[in-house]
Amino acid sequence: MRVEAERESLKTDSKRAGVLVRVEETLWFLPASIAVRVASAPRVTPFPGAPPELLGIALHAGVVLPVIAIGPLRAEMVICQHGGELVGIVGGSVLRSGSFDVPAERPDLIEYLGTRVHPLDLQAVYSRVQGGARPDVSALRSFPGRQ
Repeated sequence: MRVEAERESLKTDSKRAGVLVRVEETLWFLPASIAVRVASAPRVTPFPGAPPELLGIALHAGVVLPVIAIGPLRAEMVICQHGGELVGIVGGSVLRSGSFDVPAERPDLIEYLGTRVHPLDLQAVYSRVQGGARPDVSALRSFPGRQ
């Protein structure tokens, strides 16, 4: 009986801070260790030759950061820390920020209104963007000394 009470206590006492985002019909969680802040969608300057997910670069609080799309919306941006640098993530709608319950048997997830939510794998998103970079062939043709 005591063990069961301790398990219940763990279920209700275990919390994880972060930002909950809806991208189309899917919920994603950005832990506070990654999510720095939520800001209005910035003015983005496209980056020639970038993959479609890399919308471009934006200026935020005096810092130039890449802006990556994870969905179609552009209303707000979650500024994240990745590899020691800031990255802007757009494409979803922020539902809530704060502390969320963590299921005792799945500490990698959070619960929100009875739904278990996976963390957004920012490393995978960033890697996909880096791997999808396309060379700008027209720039190479016009480069001095190239024919």
